[in-house]
Amino acid sequence: MRTSYSSTPDPMRHLEIFGFLARHYKKLARTLDRHLKNESQAFDRKVTKLRVSTARESLKSWALKDLYPDAARYGIFIAMYSQFEYYLNETCKELEPMHKIKLSDLDHRGIQKVSVYLTKVAGIESPFSDNSWQKLNDLNKLRNQIVHANGRIDSTNKIKDVVERINTWAPLSTEDSRITLSREFNPKISDMLHSSAKELFTKLRSYVWT
Repeated sequence: MRTSYSSTPDPMRHLEIFGFLARHYKKLARTLDRHLKNESQAFDRKVTKLRVSTARESLKSWALKDLYPDAARYGIFIAMYSQFEYYLNETCKELEPMHKIKLSDLDHRGIQKVSVYLTKVAGIESPFSDNSWQKLNDLNKLRNQIVHANGRIDSTNKIKDVVERINTWAPLSTEDSRITLSREFNPKISDMLHSSAKELFTKLRSYVWT
């Protein structure tokens, strides 16, 4: 059963909701990696019992230890980032009754649209710190690369620079021309997105509504 929101505009509530969910995504990421480890170990025990290890078992082991973790971690990352963008959009929509311009009136897309609305329309100066804004833009590009190319990259792809920057604070790598997320990646992303939501929350709290 869905809980209905109050009709009174309150943009900060969406940031609170995301903060609550971000903490649970972090727990989910930890649980997922324990599951991935258990699955891998169980398969290894099964193969050990075989008299002869075939090429098929080797292929399955590779898929379970490489392809499966990537896909699972991709899923959590995409869900977290997509929800972050969603709640930022909902935050902007709560501000619409106070301004003549709606979020949908802007030509920008994604997080860029949110930034333009908050700064140019709502008049909220620097809703995110420069460091947070760089990270959010990098995550947006990473998300697009995973969604549209399944994490595949080539030698000319500028995503490599993005990966290098992200890797300084949330470990990931490129192996066999594909982006690989470490087990610590999603917990770090959860913390970063939660921190960014709190930054905007603080800005909105001091915002003059009338």
